[in-house]
Amino acid sequence: MKKIYFRADAGAAIGYGHFVRTLALADMLKDDFECVFVTQNPSDYQRAEVDKVCRLVAVPANDEKFPAFLEMLEGNEIVVLDNYFYDTEYQRAIKNKGCRLVCIDDRKHQHFYADVIINHVIGTTAEDVVNLSSAELLLGPQYALLRRPFISAMQGDRNHVILQPEVLIAMGGTDYNNMTGRVLDLLLYYSNYKINLLLGDSYKYEKELKGKSVHIYKNCSAEELIELIRRQKLVICTPSTLAYEVCAVGCLLMVGSFADNHIAVEKALAEYGLAVACGKFAELTAEYFDFLFNPNRSLGFPSVVWQ
Repeated sequence: MKKIYFRADAGAAIGYGHFVRTLALADMLKDDFECVFVTQNPSDYQRAEVDKVCRLVAVPANDEKFPAFLEMLEGNEIVVLDNYFYDTEYQRAIKNKGCRLVCIDDRKHQHFYADVIINHVIGTTAEDVVNLSSAELLLGPQYALLRRPFISAMQGDRNHVILQPEVLIAMGGTDYNNMTGRVLDLLLYYSNYKINLLLGDSYKYEKELKGKSVHIYKNCSAEELIELIRRQKLVICTPSTLAYEVCAVGCLLMVGSFADNHIAVEKALAEYGLAVACGKFAELTAEYFDFLFNPNRSLGFPSVVWQ
């Protein structure tokens, strides 16, 4: 059976999106290939999630991880890379081993030396990709790497009856500037909705939430996250893997940015009517939520019934 090495990391500095979507692809392929997931310094949550799909191999959380992974390759494997630090020379080193290479990357004008490039950003064209090796291009949301439960949710009934409107804030594992706290304070000032926070393992500001009227969720399974999204009137998050999962379930979505790689995806989601884009979270004001929660607005989002 052909072996595939899936190479993606997660953590406070880079979030969990690369890890989640790459593991979703491994889950799709595990019955037809020998799948091995390679990641740096995995948390207990990561180990538990990978164990559901395939074998896990840990590498150091420093620059040693790059040669360590190359040394694993014998040359007859397929390699899937998902992160922004795998430059063209590293891709070339993998190809020189004799491996087939798949790159998952949502940046424009990045140089690739691969056999397949997956970019799920809406509106991406071949002209946006610097393809150095005549790679096959899998572009657009039809190639979004969703976990199995989200694919099932997308194919099922997406009309939700919400009895008690709730709002979910999810800024991912890279919330180093505590945009969670900023958006939370605005919501607490503006509304009396039940507010939920989806926090990463490395969120540093949890002590500051004590005494505030919020409900905290961590390390949710895909099934638990779907049920949480279905209860929300609004999900506020970065334009990340989670944003695509929210679209799959069907919920009013607001996306914003605090990193350069967010901007293109944020604009694309808004342009195609899948989300409201608020721009930089650091510049968000309470008045923006009046714009969102006005019941007379017709947003064209997946059908949701409010009661």
